[in-house]
Amino acid sequence: MKLNLFKLIMLLSKHSLYIMVIQLVSMQLVMANATLGQSLAKVKVSISVSNASLEEIIRIVENQTDFVFASKGQMVVSDSRIDLHLRNSNLKHVLEELSRAFQYNFKRINRNIYVWKQKKSNAKPNDKIDYQVFDRTI
Repeated sequence: MKLNLFKLIMLLSKHSLYIMVIQLVSMQLVMANATLGQSLAKVKVSISVSNASLEEIIRIVENQTDFVFASKGQMVVSDSRIDLHLRNSNLKHVLEELSRAFQYNFKRINRNIYVWKQKKSNAKPNDKIDYQVFDRTI
Protein backbone atom coordinates (compact mmCIF):
# COMPACT_ATOMS: atom_id res chain seq x y z
CA MET A 1 0.00 0.00 0.00
CA LYS A 2 2.77 2.41 0.93
CA LEU A 3 4.57 1.53 -2.30
CA ASN A 4 1.52 2.35 -4.43
CA LEU A 5 1.06 5.65 -2.66
CA PHE A 6 4.72 6.52 -3.18
CA LYS A 7 4.47 5.70 -6.93
CA LEU A 8 1.33 7.81 -7.23
CA ILE A 9 3.02 10.79 -5.54
CA MET A 10 6.08 10.44 -7.81
CA LEU A 11 3.88 10.25 -10.92
CA LEU A 12 1.89 13.34 -9.89
CA SER A 13 5.10 15.23 -9.10
CA LYS A 14 6.56 14.36 -12.49
CA HIS A 15 3.42 15.48 -14.35
CA SER A 16 3.22 18.67 -12.26
CA LEU A 17 6.81 19.49 -13.19
CA TYR A 18 6.06 19.00 -16.91
CA ILE A 19 3.00 21.21 -16.71
CA MET A 20 4.94 23.91 -14.86
CA VAL A 21 7.69 23.92 -17.54
CA ILE A 22 5.08 24.20 -20.31
CA GLN A 23 3.42 27.11 -18.48
CA LEU A 24 6.74 28.94 -18.07
CA VAL A 25 7.55 28.59 -21.77
CA SER A 26 4.04 29.73 -22.69
CA MET A 27 4.30 32.77 -20.42
CA GLN A 28 7.54 33.82 -22.12
CA LEU A 29 5.82 33.73 -25.51
CA VAL A 30 2.83 35.69 -24.23
CA MET A 31 5.00 38.37 -22.63
CA ALA A 32 7.26 38.89 -25.67
CA ASN A 33 6.76 42.35 -27.15
CA ALA A 34 7.29 43.50 -30.69
CA THR A 35 10.36 45.70 -30.91
CA LEU A 36 10.48 49.19 -32.31
CA GLY A 37 13.93 48.64 -33.72
CA GLN A 38 13.11 49.10 -37.38
CA SER A 39 15.93 50.99 -38.98
CA LEU A 40 15.23 54.35 -40.61
CA ALA A 41 16.86 52.92 -43.72
CA LYS A 42 14.08 50.30 -43.97
CA VAL A 43 11.19 52.77 -43.75
CA LYS A 44 10.14 53.84 -47.26
CA VAL A 45 8.49 57.16 -48.14
CA SER A 46 7.56 58.90 -51.37
CA ILE A 47 7.56 62.70 -51.53
CA SER A 48 6.95 64.94 -54.49
CA VAL A 49 6.62 68.61 -53.55
CA SER A 50 7.61 71.92 -55.06
CA ASN A 51 8.44 75.04 -53.07
CA ALA A 52 7.62 73.25 -49.78
CA SER A 53 8.55 74.27 -46.26
CA LEU A 54 10.08 71.94 -43.70
CA GLU A 55 6.80 71.81 -41.78
CA GLU A 56 4.89 70.69 -44.90
CA ILE A 57 7.39 67.92 -45.60
CA ILE A 58 7.29 66.76 -41.97
CA ARG A 59 3.47 66.45 -42.18
CA ILE A 60 3.80 64.33 -45.34
CA VAL A 61 6.31 62.01 -43.65
CA GLU A 62 4.09 61.71 -40.56
CA ASN A 63 1.14 60.73 -42.75
CA GLN A 64 3.16 58.02 -44.54
CA THR A 65 4.86 56.53 -41.47
CA ASP A 66 4.19 55.69 -37.82
CA PHE A 67 6.64 58.36 -36.66
CA VAL A 68 5.70 61.58 -34.89
CA PHE A 69 7.93 64.64 -35.15
CA ALA A 70 8.48 66.84 -32.12
CA SER A 71 10.55 69.92 -31.45
CA LYS A 72 11.98 71.21 -28.21
CA GLY A 73 10.22 74.32 -27.05
CA GLN A 74 9.58 76.02 -30.37
CA MET A 75 7.80 75.02 -33.52
CA VAL A 76 9.86 74.10 -36.55
CA VAL A 77 10.07 77.37 -38.44
CA SER A 78 12.11 77.93 -41.56
CA ASP A 79 11.84 80.54 -44.27
CA SER A 80 13.56 78.20 -46.70
CA ARG A 81 11.60 76.22 -49.22
CA ILE A 82 12.73 73.35 -51.41
CA ASP A 83 11.65 71.11 -54.24
CA LEU A 84 11.84 67.48 -53.19
CA HIS A 85 10.98 64.59 -55.46
CA LEU A 86 11.78 61.18 -53.98
CA ARG A 87 10.04 57.94 -54.79
CA ASN A 88 10.29 54.94 -52.49
CA SER A 89 13.24 56.50 -50.71
CA ASN A 90 14.30 55.46 -47.25
CA LEU A 91 13.48 57.80 -44.37
CA LYS A 92 17.13 58.17 -43.39
CA HIS A 93 17.94 59.63 -46.81
CA VAL A 94 14.94 61.99 -46.62
CA LEU A 95 16.03 63.29 -43.20
CA GLU A 96 19.59 63.77 -44.45
CA GLU A 97 18.28 65.83 -47.38
CA LEU A 98 16.14 67.92 -45.02
CA SER A 99 19.10 68.39 -42.68
CA ARG A 100 21.22 69.76 -45.53
CA ALA A 101 18.50 71.97 -46.96
CA PHE A 102 17.10 73.47 -43.75
CA GLN A 103 20.01 73.16 -41.26
CA TYR A 104 17.98 71.15 -38.76
CA ASN A 105 19.05 68.04 -36.84
CA PHE A 106 16.91 64.95 -36.37
CA LYS A 107 17.08 62.33 -33.63
CA ARG A 108 14.87 59.27 -33.43
CA ILE A 109 13.81 57.84 -30.07
CA ASN A 110 11.27 55.02 -30.41
CA ARG A 111 8.43 56.32 -32.59
CA ASN A 112 9.36 59.98 -32.12
CA ILE A 113 11.73 62.02 -34.26
CA TYR A 114 12.99 65.12 -32.47
CA VAL A 115 13.86 68.17 -34.54
CA TRP A 116 16.07 71.09 -33.56
CA LYS A 117 17.93 73.87 -35.31
CA GLN A 118 21.63 73.32 -35.94
CA LYS A 119 23.95 75.66 -34.12
CA LYS A 120 25.35 78.37 -36.36
CA SER A 121 28.94 77.68 -37.30
CA ASN A 122 31.20 77.59 -40.32
CA ALA A 123 30.99 73.81 -40.40
CA LYS A 124 28.89 72.08 -43.04
CA PRO A 125 25.44 70.81 -41.99
CA ASN A 126 25.35 67.58 -40.06
CA ASP A 127 24.64 64.62 -42.35
CA LYS A 128 24.32 62.16 -39.49
CA ILE A 129 20.88 61.12 -38.27
CA ASP A 130 20.92 59.76 -34.71
CA TYR A 131 18.38 57.33 -33.43
CA GLN A 132 17.93 55.24 -30.32
CA VAL A 133 15.37 52.58 -29.52
CA PHE A 134 14.34 52.08 -25.93
CA ASP A 135 12.49 48.97 -24.86
CA ARG A 136 9.54 49.88 -22.66
CA THR A 137 9.08 46.41 -21.21
CA ILE A 138 7.97 46.49 -17.61
